Amino acid sequence: MKRTLVCLLLISLAAARAWAGGKLELRPIDADDWAVAAPADCPVQDAVMIFEEVTNDDTQIHHDIQRYTLYRRIRILGPEGVAQAEGTIPQLRKQQKLEAFVARTTLRDGREFKLDKGDLRKHEVVRSHDLTIEEQCFSLQGVTTDCIIDYAFRIRIKSSFPVPPPWEIQKEIPLLRNRYTWRLGPYLHGFTVAIGTKTRPLRPNYVLRNCADWVRVERHPDSGDPRELLFTATNLPPYVAEPFSFEKRMVSANAFFYYGDDRSTHGFWDRQAEKSTRWIHAFFTRDSKRLDQVKAELPREGSREERVCAAYNWVRAHIRRVEQPKKASKRNRSCEMMLQRGCGTTHERQALLWELLRSLDLPAHLAFGLPRDQGVFVRDLKIWQFTTDLVALERDDGGFDFYSLEFDSYPCGQLPWTLEGTTALLVGAVKQRLVTIPFSAPRANTHRRTLSVAIDSEGHCRGHCSDRWSGQEYWAIRDTLGVTTDEEPLAASLSNLLQRVLLADAVDSLRIEKASSDPPLLATRATLDLGNRGEELGARLLLRPLSWTGFREPRLTAAHRVTPIVFDFANVRTEIIQLQLPQNLEIEALPADTSVVNRVGSCQMIARRVGNAVSLQRCLRLRRAFWPQSAYPDLQALYSEFQRLSDAPIVLRESS
Repeated sequence: MKRTLVCLLLISLAAARAWAGGKLELRPIDADDWAVAAPADCPVQDAVMIFEEVTNDDTQIHHDIQRYTLYRRIRILGPEGVAQAEGTIPQLRKQQKLEAFVARTTLRDGREFKLDKGDLRKHEVVRSHDLTIEEQCFSLQGVTTDCIIDYAFRIRIKSSFPVPPPWEIQKEIPLLRNRYTWRLGPYLHGFTVAIGTKTRPLRPNYVLRNCADWVRVERHPDSGDPRELLFTATNLPPYVAEPFSFEKRMVSANAFFYYGDDRSTHGFWDRQAEKSTRWIHAFFTRDSKRLDQVKAELPREGSREERVCAAYNWVRAHIRRVEQPKKASKRNRSCEMMLQRGCGTTHERQALLWELLRSLDLPAHLAFGLPRDQGVFVRDLKIWQFTTDLVALERDDGGFDFYSLEFDSYPCGQLPWTLEGTTALLVGAVKQRLVTIPFSAPRANTHRRTLSVAIDSEGHCRGHCSDRWSGQEYWAIRDTLGVTTDEEPLAASLSNLLQRVLLADAVDSLRIEKASSDPPLLATRATLDLGNRGEELGARLLLRPLSWTGFREPRLTAAHRVTPIVFDFANVRTEIIQLQLPQNLEIEALPADTSVVNRVGSCQMIARRVGNAVSLQRCLRLRRAFWPQSAYPDLQALYSEFQRLSDAPIVLRESS
């Protein structure tokens, strides 16, 4: 009996080990690996990735388990390549476990320095009241400017529905061979999804982005239903980041994988919208006296914007936002329950706003968005990608205005700039399902800085600085300073910021004259000591006032552009400098008025003499936030002119 139990235990352990994929082992290094060098024309010379092999194993998905294995070999060729010895185990899903890890450094004389799971260190990346996520990091030992490093790991992911991790095809260093193996799960061979009264089988799907000519795809076996898909790419150039661009994942070569049915992309997004429609009907299916009372309180007269803001502000004031309760018994099962409790999830609050707008005879639709800083929407990727709840209001011209209660600090009609220019999914009877969220106009996002400066005979400058931020410029300065409400810390932070950007000797005081969020506006006034800003040229004094304002616009110096140019938002920035001269100095020369206007925007400067004072004004206007590569020369011309004007001189001489 004991012998039988031992045999069964050994068999179980062997099966479990086989199920887990066995032991990870690093392969021997040969002479070809040592002979690897970066191509002569490659911008990165100090490291080459010889190969990367990724395996996503879905064969145990019927047990809610996926396994992800990665193996890399890198040839270090110079000082900058040594940084490749620092690595991180990616956090692919909330529920995952590192099953195996091995790494080594190999020197030319054959010496090896090895690591295993016990050498990993933890780094906390997210902590909240109910969630903590830690990354595991490693540092290979013995790394020199002429060595080879290997590392491999396997992660077990708990997942009830498989969405394989994306494949990052392009790296920051050249890559000779890249391979991704997708071992398919039983979904391919019998799992179906119900669509109305029909069922459709789920099949493996993939989307290749920015790499259509690089990747070769093989099916194993080639005939019938494949058990495995193999993706390979060779001799890949490094991804070189460009300033003012999308994040790497949006513009580099990558691939997405998923299981889906064989319907068209249009049909998939229609079905996603229909799911939300069914939820809405269920949420508002019961008669609600409270909802009827709220509708009766809302004004039916006034402009469209006034009626929209009345509904928006009512929901924001009366329905507190909460996270979705884990227990079903504590969730709102209807709108009446939400109104009774006075709280609801973001999705429920948006649904209430949608219902109130419809009661005011306004053409509202529920919608969903994906902010730029959270990812890029891929139309052909038939999985749910949106993270933000919105309400879209159709305009007479066929376009849409968007509103969201997810950002309570923002006023009615104002969205974070990260949503501008992104794709939204509309719910309801609309001609188009996927639409672009419009950009805010440049005139809505302004920053105006006025320097009133008195200059003494030695060129020492003292005076005042007044600033006004509005629209997205207002929210950008708030985000930069990390302050959202209290004016006292905001004033202190602004004082420190002004002292840095103006290179001032001191900011003696700063007061906030106006800070409001409806409409967004922040106005400040500070007393400054700018120190000595004059350059003595014999009997003359040279001043460059436009270099004092602290406006730092981008320097686009590269000769060519590969990726689109992306700014945060369109805006207008204005600088006004008023110089009061001493009695012993007079104006000898002022810079000439100048103007550059092209398709991307305009840059203008005006200089005027007013008695014994000078007034300078420079205005930079950017028409849009996104520009294709073809607009790069125009952007270069615009910002080059801005930088040139920073050195525009005023020449003073002693009074005759």
